[in-house]
Amino acid sequence: MRIFTFLIFLSTSILSTHTIAQQVYFPDQLIIKFNETSTVDSFKAKSSIASLLSEHKVSDFIPLIDVDIYNGRTKVGTQLNDVLSPLSKIYQVHFESTIDALELAAVLSNNPDIEYAEPRYIYSTREIITNDPIKNNFLSVHKFDEAWEIEQGSEDIIIGIVDSGVNYFHEDLKNKQWINEDEIPNNGIDDDGNGFIDDYLGWDFWESGYSTNSVTSDNNPNAEHSDHGTHVAGIATAEANNGVGLAGSGFNSKYMAVKAGGVEDNPSTPDTDESRSIGFGYEGILYAYINGADIINCSWGGFGSSAFGQDIVRTVTEGGSLVVAAAGNENVDQISYPAGYEQVLSVGAMETNGVKTSYSNYGSTVDVFATGSVFSSNGHGTNDYALYGGTSMASPVVAGLAALLKSQHPNWTPERLFYQIAGTAVSIEDVNQGFAENSFGKGSINAKAALERAIPILRLDSLAFVNENGTELDLNQRGTASIYVTNIGGPTEELLVQPSVSNVNLNFESTSANIGALSTGQSTVINFPVSLDVDFNRTLSSEVILTLSDTPLNYSDELRFEYNEMQFKNLEANNVAMSFTPTGKIGFYDAFSRNGGVGFVPNADTANFLRDNILYEGGVILEANGKMVNNIRSESGESSEDFLPIESYKITSTTNGLEGKTIFRPQNTTGLAEMKITLTTTAYTSLGLQNSVLLQYSIENTSATKSLSDVFLGIFNDWDIGNAALNSANYLLDEDIQFISEDGATNSPVVSVVPFGQASSVLAIDNSFEGPFSRTQFGLNDDFTRTEKRNSLQAGKDFAEVSTADVSTVVASGPYYIAPNSSAKISFIYAYGNTLQELVTQIETARAITTVEQNALNNNPDLGFPSSTTLLQNYPNPFNPNTNVQFRLSSSSSVTLSVYDILGRKVMTVVEGNLTAGIHTYALNFNAYASGLYFAELITNDQREIIKLNLLK
Repeated sequence: MRIFTFLIFLSTSILSTHTIAQQVYFPDQLIIKFNETSTVDSFKAKSSIASLLSEHKVSDFIPLIDVDIYNGRTKVGTQLNDVLSPLSKIYQVHFESTIDALELAAVLSNNPDIEYAEPRYIYSTREIITNDPIKNNFLSVHKFDEAWEIEQGSEDIIIGIVDSGVNYFHEDLKNKQWINEDEIPNNGIDDDGNGFIDDYLGWDFWESGYSTNSVTSDNNPNAEHSDHGTHVAGIATAEANNGVGLAGSGFNSKYMAVKAGGVEDNPSTPDTDESRSIGFGYEGILYAYINGADIINCSWGGFGSSAFGQDIVRTVTEGGSLVVAAAGNENVDQISYPAGYEQVLSVGAMETNGVKTSYSNYGSTVDVFATGSVFSSNGHGTNDYALYGGTSMASPVVAGLAALLKSQHPNWTPERLFYQIAGTAVSIEDVNQGFAENSFGKGSINAKAALERAIPILRLDSLAFVNENGTELDLNQRGTASIYVTNIGGPTEELLVQPSVSNVNLNFESTSANIGALSTGQSTVINFPVSLDVDFNRTLSSEVILTLSDTPLNYSDELRFEYNEMQFKNLEANNVAMSFTPTGKIGFYDAFSRNGGVGFVPNADTANFLRDNILYEGGVILEANGKMVNNIRSESGESSEDFLPIESYKITSTTNGLEGKTIFRPQNTTGLAEMKITLTTTAYTSLGLQNSVLLQYSIENTSATKSLSDVFLGIFNDWDIGNAALNSANYLLDEDIQFISEDGATNSPVVSVVPFGQASSVLAIDNSFEGPFSRTQFGLNDDFTRTEKRNSLQAGKDFAEVSTADVSTVVASGPYYIAPNSSAKISFIYAYGNTLQELVTQIETARAITTVEQNALNNNPDLGFPSSTTLLQNYPNPFNPNTNVQFRLSSSSSVTLSVYDILGRKVMTVVEGNLTAGIHTYALNFNAYASGLYFAELITNDQREIIKLNLLK
């Protein structure tokens, strides 16, 4: 699966744009996608939003597209208005304030009515690398000369050249241009009703360029300031057999000129070539699709994923157009867009011998390669030619091949065109040693092979990993992997499937499966016996590779997918949806990328899980014997992964509702591996708790000798209710309830997490707090340190409130003492209400449940609370090299526990600080010390004790 990040290609600032960390965008424009088309007016009418819009002088709200004008129009037998309907929620917005567009987009994105908001990003045409003129080599290298004997394409197949404009007066292009026959030129009327007036030759989306902040467009896509698009159009569609120039790879195919940039260069910015800018590439893709382009070439891009761009690409692909794009010229293994989108055929550049060019990008998202140096139409005259190099040139070579295939097979989908081209490519791995595996896609395209016969193409439909009882495969179990596939390509004869995995603890116990004959459109299931070792790593996933081969057809390919079924489960009952993982995370498995779960969704029966989730990140902080483990964000900004799964999270139906259960433990390196934690979750369908989920943690001490003391368990939550920057945490003293809500909102839920036992901490955190920092006041924008986490477990209730901020909370209970071979149960309730009173009622009802198991704190006399302070003899003694030292505190105290050798030299400080009353045990390791007699000294507020330690090696 491709993973998306956002870094724009251009790295220098341009006139009338803002630049932040290589992100280039218009300073006064946004793209906004609403969750529903009907929410635009209601969105603007909200008091809090109205003031925000007024403050920043936000205007226009121009819809990207009017779907209604396409009623009755079809493409490939599909109603256009049905295909384009999801895009009707996208609006273009202007604003006049000085706020950075990225900042305003972030503020608006937090609104529940908005699916996403982002600046209008500016991309770049791929840089042209000049060389001495030579004859084209893609003819022989990729066997186009032989392919044209099979198929020469059709002028009915249109390649959309979304670029910097095309010189359609050029001698090799003047007869190959798409003409909009349904439009009467220059009559000022939108004759064909496609939303564009007089687009007889195509469209120019950015005629105004950088000269003004007011963007204007017109109906002339001629290349005025850049010859990039002209060169690209010639590679794909230059007229063949006309005695001049070259023959485009698409031979008889035509081009549609769509100018999405290529504006006039500004001489006052000598370090930047504005003519390479592409500001309206995604609108250009959409225009090409609507107006009949079968193939759409994009020889531009940047290091950035846009939700808007992904929406456009998905729409046109599902509507029947294949998008082909240049992989980029930075010589890096990094995802470039739009090439990086999963539906796009990404093209890298190679030399004639298959070696990657010095400039071409590479990596797992590059699908195929083509020669990057191509002689083609150029300039503003009628007979100019030049040799340029770049992935910009490789991309239209492949787009031309796609057009030939589409001509040969008019009914083939973009998906089938994609895989036919990729599946017939020739590997170039052997001539590109030194790079990571799978860095070169399927290799060098082979036009002849692509047109010669339809290869098999297996599409993964679904999969199931089940144990011998027919239920979900769990750790340390054997079972069956059932992989459901459909052949969307040519028929097979003797198909053989061989599995391999990236995780050695997921074992396929058969080396192959014989499928045999599988006709076009036929589905089948491939079954392999498998086993899953208990040491399945903490990612709970593995890449599975199915190697496909058919000897009579001389066919081979690979099918790759991620086995990640154990990563999370959604608990959905009544009015609540939550997610839990086998490592104890709450909400998302990967909170930072919003993968693996739904967070916490109130009113789940009617909610949009993407829009209405109010939990960004949730998880556990656990401390015992002075050691801390957790599964939330860390100092590095990534997630701490201190827990390993023992049993995956499973959900069953009970008389109370839906019950989930998972078991996990701290990793060996944490010093708390003897601890086993069972999390049981209950979503009630009775008892009046339809807005609640109960969490019970059973912490088991599996050691026969070592005690667990000073045990604190806390739950961390980063809340995002509506506009996250306007959240507040408040504390009801009489009810002992902390609740989080959105300021000024009347339709947002109110949420709370409360312990069933006595709270050691009810802490509210302003994520953006900038100091002065204290033990209980800190921000999280500089990450969450271990010291801050430890302090948050014992913060008391004096800092339970924060106003108008991005709010996180920690609710904790402790301390507990857990003797060897004993356990303690600690329970919490998640609850929400559509009003504060409804929330309070939920919590009071939950607290009244008599069946909830909750241990009392260890200062309860019934639990044998220490009556005096004592340093106990270590065990074992003598020892080699590990021993345990235990002491009892009758009251909270300043404590120092140190170890000295026989000469009185301090060799170890075990603990130094304030400890609560109770029993404290510490494991000591003497690997670094010689045999002999040592002394442990305990100093508290009111006494000093010493014991002897005898190390025998």
